[in-house]
Amino acid sequence: GLGTVVKRHQYRGELVLEMRVPRGVRRFLVPKGPVAVDGVSLTVGACLTASTFTVHLIPETLRQTTLREVRPGDRVNVEVDYLAKLVRQFVRFA
Repeated sequence: GLGTVVKRHQYRGELVLEMRVPRGVRRFLVPKGPVAVDGVSLTVGACLTASTFTVHLIPETLRQTTLREVRPGDRVNVEVDYLAKLVRQFVRFA
């Protein structure tokens, strides 16, 4: 799905991005679960609302990716875990 960067918080040793995604995407996200943002495999930090979540980026991730450049209002591609989608499909049709 397509997400939007809502907030950007720079802390010592990490950058935290808060993102808004469609509820259909957000329902597959869980704290400490996998997510890919612009093709970068990350871990969900927190699920804040029915449509927002955070990721915490360490300095090495910032050095190796373009995520260091995203700002509030920027659009990003968000991919959820394939296994989560399979489980949801199985439960729906079981």
